[in-house]
Amino acid sequence: MKLILSRTQALAATAAVLGLITMLPARTQTLAPGTITVERWPDDVPCRVLKKYPDGTWEITVPYMLYYTLHRSTKFKGVGVTDYWERKCRRGMK
Repeated sequence: MKLILSRTQALAATAAVLGLITMLPARTQTLAPGTITVERWPDDVPCRVLKKYPDGTWEITVPYMLYYTLHRSTKFKGVGVTDYWERKCRRGMK
């Protein structure tokens, strides 16, 4: 059985498939090894992926998905999240 589509039908079908793929949650997409998914910011960022510099800057050292966006090597300094990580990681929480 041969499936024959007009050019318009083929383009519409391709657009529909691509639309469905882009709507998939981040977990179902292929991510680089070591990428973490952050659902609750900043609670889900583990201390093992954080690096603190002497000037008080904190860096997330691995790629991470946050709000369906891939982020890489992000640094923070002097914001509320840095105080949170200071308390969290000092207490030895994961």
